[in-house]
Order: sequence, then structure tokens, then C-alpha cells
Amino acid sequence: MPRWTTFELAAFLARRAAPGRTAIDPPGHQRERDLHDAILSECRRRGWPVAHSRMDLPSTCGVGTPDFTIALPGGRTLWVECKSARGKLRPEQAAWLAMLHQLGHQAHVVRDLETFLQLVEPA
Repeated sequence: MPRWTTFELAAFLARRAAPGRTAIDPPGHQRERDLHDAILSECRRRGWPVAHSRMDLPSTCGVGTPDFTIALPGGRTLWVECKSARGKLRPEQAAWLAMLHQLGHQAHVVRDLETFLQLVEPA
């Protein structure tokens, strides 16, 4: 009987998850490239260290890795996958987010800057 790796299991579970479970569906609409630029600008303005996967070159990170890893004040780390209003997660992206959630990390799909700003405000 074949065995799944942890990543394969997470991908399977992500595909079976209830709709909207890993996504935030905000009211606004923003192009994904513009959203990347806005998030980068906000992180720089606040002086937060950020790892960002560029959109204009093939990724050197693992397939499905979220677009941003952001070190927030208070020891918080936020993983962010950007999508346009109608953008859909690829199975590899859903698997990453599912695995991060399973491990207790903050990982979100963000579709506009307002949603991002809500996520980074102190709890």
C-alpha cells in the first residue's frame, strides 16, 4: 500500500477542506502585482524584515511556498499568499497553507491591502 509524505497528505487535506477555509474574501479588488508592491512598501515603512518571492522570476523557494514571510513585532511571524479577487490557490499552495496551519503558524491568503493591514495589527 502506498504511503503519503506529510506534504502529500497536507495537499490532499487542503483539497478536501471546506471552501473559504484558508482564504480571506475581502470586498475590494486589487491586481496581485500591485498587492505585492503595497505589502512590500508597508513592511519597509514599518521596518519589518520580510522574505518575498518575486513574481518576475522563477521561484528559488519550494513550489507552493507563500509569497511573503514577515517578522512582526512581539515574536510573531506571518506567512502571506497573495491572490487577486478571483485568483485560485494551486494545490501546492493550499498544501503549504494547510501544513503551516497544522503547525500553529499564522498563514493567510490576502486579496487586498486592507485585509493585510487587519492581519498585522496587534492582537
